[in-house]
Amino acid sequence: RATEIDIDTALFGRKLMSRANPTTILSPAAYGEWAKDHVAINTNTGQTQRDRVLNGGVPSQVTGHTIWRTHVALPAAAARGVAFTKTAAVLVARVPDEPTFEGDPVSLRVVVDQATGLAFLFRVWKNAQTGAIQFDVAIIYTWAVLQGEAVERITAA
Repeated sequence: RATEIDIDTALFGRKLMSRANPTTILSPAAYGEWAKDHVAINTNTGQTQRDRVLNGGVPSQVTGHTIWRTHVALPAAAARGVAFTKTAAVLVARVPDEPTFEGDPVSLRVVVDQATGLAFLFRVWKNAQTGAIQFDVAIIYTWAVLQGEAVERITAA
């Protein structure tokens, strides 16, 4: 609990464009330590804490952060995790350039999510010999840095 509050204090003591949607992504070991501490101190009601073992984000009862875990290797500068707000990074995405030609057994459709504006390319292809249908969803993306002060790397607890 103390580590989470220290991270929250460091992150929110900065001059951030936005302090909304604070999020923390932890390695499995760090997430386990956080969950044990959080359950014991804040939610020890005798009821089963099933949502602690799910992959989804868990709202903290100590700070405003939503805590997530990942098995993806974290960079050395953030060996145990990273905390950030929505102004820390931006997702830059586009649909692939995939032309279709007259007579091709391919159907292409761009679908745009109304809430986020994120676009996906849906591709349906039918093999004329076997009748097999292949369905693909494609997007090309990368992450770009916005406000460096909106990120707190967690190297130790």
